[in-house]
Amino acid sequence: MKNILRLKKADVFLDIGHGIGNACIQAAFTFGCEARGIEVVADRNSVAEVFRDHLQSQAEEHLCDRIIGDIHLQHGRLEDIEHREFRTEGITRAYGNNF
Repeated sequence: MKNILRLKKADVFLDIGHGIGNACIQAAFTFGCEARGIEVVADRNSVAEVFRDHLQSQAEEHLCDRIIGDIHLQHGRLEDIEHREFRTEGITRAYGNNF
């Protein structure tokens, strides 16, 4: 991800089909950038939110000097109009893994 996307703290990263949130969490924790993800499968999004929340609370306890970017996760379809601003506003880097 580092070599392909060349993320920086100032970037806003979008993961299309975020699954359990791995790429968003890695981007925010590694590069300190804002990370957004959209996922069509509700259960995957729910797992990602739990995963994110747990890691953020652990970071607050143990990594207080590290800058971690905001992580925003949404359940929904990419093409739905209600997600337009979320998936376009300020995005500088996007990733889609159609595994």
